[in-house]
Amino acid sequence: MTIETKLEASEPTTATPNSYSMTVKDFTDGGEVLGKGSYATVIEVMFRNKKAALKISDDRKNAHKTAKDEKEIMRQLTDLHKPYVVQLLGFMLCENRYLIAMEYMPNGSIEDFIDCNEEPLPLSLRLQWIKKIAEGLIFLHENHVVHRDLKGANILLDKDMNPKIGDFGSAAIMTDKPLQGMVGTPLWMAPEVILRESYNEKVDIYSLAITLLQIVSWSLPESDKTLHQFLVGVTQGERLELPKNLPHKLGKLITKAWDQRPDDRPSAKEILAKLEANTDDILSDSRLTP
Repeated sequence: MTIETKLEASEPTTATPNSYSMTVKDFTDGGEVLGKGSYATVIEVMFRNKKAALKISDDRKNAHKTAKDEKEIMRQLTDLHKPYVVQLLGFMLCENRYLIAMEYMPNGSIEDFIDCNEEPLPLSLRLQWIKKIAEGLIFLHENHVVHRDLKGANILLDKDMNPKIGDFGSAAIMTDKPLQGMVGTPLWMAPEVILRESYNEKVDIYSLAITLLQIVSWSLPESDKTLHQFLVGVTQGERLELPKNLPHKLGKLITKAWDQRPDDRPSAKEILAKLEANTDDILSDSRLTP
């Protein structure tokens, strides 16, 4: 079955565990390393006789808190049984390290897929990805979760090539108080995050704009600026260059989503509505690789 057939015929699946408690007897070690972040390593394991991803936090105090917060957010989202996010399977505390078992995503991240496949998917299927990611953000924001590190590397592909939002290590719960803290990955950071101002879920919309550009252009523009110069530029309204062959309505949507003013960025729901309403126009206007 081709990638195109899988995407068009499939619906994402959800995990529905009865209990998230686990012991070391529930999984076997020894699989390949799937990823390594600032506070944890993710490895492939067999969990209750099924392939899974196991995140192992390091034993630093701040890593312990980050992992504890992450598993709690994942538990709340998984309890809702929706297909938009990587599902939690179980967790435990072992020798001051959190072990978090998660749904295994066999096709890796969108970023890895793009890096390993020089030939882009048809634009129609790239738009399907973007719509499903927007649906995922709607789900997060309706449940008061701000991801804070949305990017191609944190959007994973299941066996049928459906994208799911993963890695909630930077995520936070929205309350009556605005969020604070310089959290995320520089290229995807909204200006208010860089400036260490208070912020809300609109930082995810900014990150979605960069991710949308990453997917439709099948890469990201390179910059000869230093990281400091780039970040200062973002705070002054500078943005990555849009491809000249980008469909007009996609370019307009990206530009709106990375607006300097958070209140002027559309919601995830508004972005999805625009994509749905303009799909035919975007495809007919496309000068990107079809």
